[in-house]
Amino acid sequence: MDKHKWATLFAVFIILVVPFGLAYYWITKPRPTVDTLMIAGDRQLVDKIDTATGKVFKDTLFHTISDFKFVSHLGDTITNDILEDKVLITDFFFTECPTICIDMSKNMAKIQEEFMAESHVMLLSHTVDPERDSVAKLYEYAERYDVNPKKWLLLTGEKKELYDMARYSYLISATIPGDGGPNDFIHDQHFVLVDKEGRVRGFYDGTIEEEVQRCINDTKKLLISYVIMPPKEKKKKNKE
Repeated sequence: MDKHKWATLFAVFIILVVPFGLAYYWITKPRPTVDTLMIAGDRQLVDKIDTATGKVFKDTLFHTISDFKFVSHLGDTITNDILEDKVLITDFFFTECPTICIDMSKNMAKIQEEFMAESHVMLLSHTVDPERDSVAKLYEYAERYDVNPKKWLLLTGEKKELYDMARYSYLISATIPGDGGPNDFIHDQHFVLVDKEGRVRGFYDGTIEEEVQRCINDTKKLLISYVIMPPKEKKKKNKE
């Protein structure tokens, strides 16, 4: 076959086959979506009214984290307002922990580095030992792990309020509900992913590298999903 015929066949291939191949790839390629992530916690069906038609329809009301007010390692008062338009990754630790908290803090530092340039991600670490973890002690701990306060905050406050957030908002503690007293103690290794609507979307073992990477990947899925479909406007929630 002469060069002219080869050139003709190649041109036909480019014109007919390549476009179909590209079209097939575009249609079938996997696309990240928030729908692949769980939504944790109780939910209930509620009646709502369509303002346009006046018809009543059923909608799902999901569990969301409650409002909070704590103090950061910088001594600033921090409320849930800091999470406006943010995806949150959070955990619970204490500075004198000799075991799991060390790995958790190292891995939270990795997540901080991963999302340092992403303005829509915030990290919060809550102490479960507020009697001993003063602001000064949290500040020293923050320096140890290169905590950047624009991305990651260590929080303290009243013990019962911290524990209520762990149990009833972030849903991480499987222990019997306590009263926040001296004998009440939470020691849990999980990171919790929360979306912009305040819904819990995932739990990850903060001591295991593969789990931490899964947390990073799921956070990216959420961020991409908000580019595709921005979150609905939040409504003011009642405190739990």
